[in-house]
Amino acid sequence: MLHKNLNLLTIDLSMFGEGGAAGAAAPAGGEGSAPAAAEAPAAPEVRYGKQPEQTAAPQQQASPETPPDKGKMFQDLIKGEYKDQYTDATQKLINRRFKETDAKISSMQPVMDLLASRYGIEDGNPEKIMAAVKSDTAFWQEAADAAGLTVEQYRTMRELEAKNRQLVAAQQNQQAQYLAQMRYQQWSAEAETLKGKYPQFNLDEMQGNDLFMLMLRNGYPMEQAFKACSTEYFAAQAAANAEKATVDNIKARGNRPAEAGSSATPAFTVKDDPSKLSDKDVLAVLSQISNGGHISFS
Repeated sequence: MLHKNLNLLTIDLSMFGEGGAAGAAAPAGGEGSAPAAAEAPAAPEVRYGKQPEQTAAPQQQASPETPPDKGKMFQDLIKGEYKDQYTDATQKLINRRFKETDAKISSMQPVMDLLASRYGIEDGNPEKIMAAVKSDTAFWQEAADAAGLTVEQYRTMRELEAKNRQLVAAQQNQQAQYLAQMRYQQWSAEAETLKGKYPQFNLDEMQGNDLFMLMLRNGYPMEQAFKACSTEYFAAQAAANAEKATVDNIKARGNRPAEAGSSATPAFTVKDDPSKLSDKDVLAVLSQISNGGHISFS
């Protein structure tokens, strides 16, 4: 209504004073008339949440940044807040190893029973069976002859090979445990950082989410995996913070109307008031968050 009144006022004033008649006689589309309405510009980009220029001046950061001591962070985590989770994860790893070992022993039992029967060892004692096999010259003779060795030489060679296989298996097992520990250390550090941003994040609970664990094992950052699996969480968080964000926004902006005098079309439009978001805007916000974006209305 304000713009309409201004236009009427301009027309009325042009009818008075010197040059009024010429102004009145000027054709609608000729020179001297009000410029024709420009073609409507393309809709500007929409940006949601507080933008860097709207926030308070950032705190001065030390430069260069001191790299975090991840070893100390890990020790603090497993001895403090994540002590129970670390103990539980370690125990699960031990239990899994025991199950694998038990399964392997069970699969070998028929062979041990056969050997015990062959050598007449009724109690099935593994040490007695091994001693009987080592002293069985006939058992080794054919293989020793094929290798061009004496029975004693061949038996010694086979024992060394067996010990070497055990050593390699032990090294591989140690390496696997080291890698598992390093991975858990990295996850724990990421979880601590993520919990600072999202207090409701719980790594122990998220480990039950198949998609979350699959993304972590394939190298995705924990925050991205969490966002991909927690769209409902972010929607609830936005709803819970809506009232506070609205009040803070009114205080910061003073609820002032846009200043007149500038007709330039902005490069983008900012929507930082969650109470004024349309259904389409809410969907756009959730989509950006699920794709790794970070939007804050506070």
